[in-house]
Amino acid sequence: MSEDKMPGDTSEPAQRCGRTAKLCHFDGFDMEWSYFTASGRAAASCPTCGVRSRTWDRPEQARRKKLPYDFNDTYDGKVILSERARAYFMAHWPDQMDFRQIFENAWEAEPRRVLTVENPDEVVEYSSQYGSGDGNPCPDCGLCYCQTFKGNLYRFGNAELIAEDGVFRTDISFGHAFRSPLWLAGEKAAMAISVLFREVWLRPFEHQGDGSWEFRLDDPFRADAATGAVEPDYPDFLD
Repeated sequence: MSEDKMPGDTSEPAQRCGRTAKLCHFDGFDMEWSYFTASGRAAASCPTCGVRSRTWDRPEQARRKKLPYDFNDTYDGKVILSERARAYFMAHWPDQMDFRQIFENAWEAEPRRVLTVENPDEVVEYSSQYGSGDGNPCPDCGLCYCQTFKGNLYRFGNAELIAEDGVFRTDISFGHAFRSPLWLAGEKAAMAISVLFREVWLRPFEHQGDGSWEFRLDDPFRADAATGAVEPDYPDFLD
């Protein structure tokens, strides 16, 4: 699990099944690699607390890295897709993703559409040091070092997007210094991604009677595999 993914997530992968959900969080394989170089981190981070507080003027090319799978996550909150995965997203959701090629067969990606969280004080806990819970911001940049899950009920200000299906991201970022938003998908999109890209796990949101959505962080699953889909060969430490 990468350092800037979902703190406190100790769940083990669920067995493949025929489940579904109207909204899912999804992520890829932790490739144990930092997209940002040391100089890139310094350029984008607050010198006092180390939190990413500025936009990094990325070089034309990133450090080369062989991608383990089609859908990959980095330590510093980036999602890197293969050309095969990029072509799939372009074919099915052409206006919903931004891509930037970083080297051959590797594309930085981010959903364009945003689900806005209306209850951020209930969802995240702000902390100036990991685990401290004191909520004191950095005196220089005004940000807090860690944003972690505090509760599991979300209220989305534009929840009507969910019924349109496709892919989204939250307007709030989670994690430590190089935090990132949650990637989300509607029911059809989530199932389509999961059946083909077997390194992708889904974590469902369940719609509640009061209009909120309960995030089932500890309940990951995958859709049944498509014919010919290749199962990931995980290293021993992920078994």
